[in-house]
Amino acid sequence: MTERFPLFRLPAVTDNPADEVAWSKEQSGNECLGTATADFDGDGANDWLLGLTAKEGTGALVVVALARAEKWELHKLSARPEGRSRLYVSAEDPGTYDNLFDGPYEPGEVSSFVCPHSVAVFGATQSSGVAYCFKAGEWQHAWISD
Repeated sequence: MTERFPLFRLPAVTDNPADEVAWSKEQSGNECLGTATADFDGDGANDWLLGLTAKEGTGALVVVALARAEKWELHKLSARPEGRSRLYVSAEDPGTYDNLFDGPYEPGEVSSFVCPHSVAVFGATQSSGVAYCFKAGEWQHAWISD
């Protein structure tokens, strides 16, 4: 991971404020808001969703690491120049996800999608959320909270 993204490091519990860490632990049992694991591509293997932390400044990078036989296949979903302390990532259930906004949409953004496997979600705590589904070798996404 650090070879591919040398300006970032793996997430730590201390990247988010203590009150948000405590709330996350109470709700989900997960103290680190920068990590989630699930099958994000439907192949039966556990993958990782990571909110990487900038080594300098307050930026972040959201990356999915898909498990492959020999190595991880890395997909960058988002780069943020600031705001890492409020970033969360989560794995959500398969299903239908509708976009809160009417468009126009950016590349990969859709009005709605049905995902047959786990969905990668990230955003700013107590604020926004965007859901990503990996289908047919491409990521689709929709804003699910604002």
